[in-house]
Amino acid sequence: MGHTRDLPELASIVELLRGRDSKKLAVVIGHDGDRFVWVADGDLRKVEKPKRKNILHIRTLGSYAERTRQTLQEGKQVSNAMLRYDLRRYSEAGQEENEVHG
Repeated sequence: MGHTRDLPELASIVELLRGRDSKKLAVVIGHDGDRFVWVADGDLRKVEKPKRKNILHIRTLGSYAERTRQTLQEGKQVSNAMLRYDLRRYSEAGQEENEVHG
């Protein structure tokens, strides 16, 4: 009856498309059923209080928060500082890409 989409993998960097947080980047830190994910950015959305988002309201960017991914694979707790670091690295890499091609 509805659209079926795969859940983004843990530690995927996503763009939020709907709501107060639209156009912001976040990292998937958990899954909730087959339609929702938990996202945090380490700044406004802390690990302690992640945002539950419908997968139709996010866009997967095809990149991963590498330190966060490794930490989750080891079964350890992700920190807010780690999320901020990974998102900053992603943003800086994107800016460098734009400077080279733009």
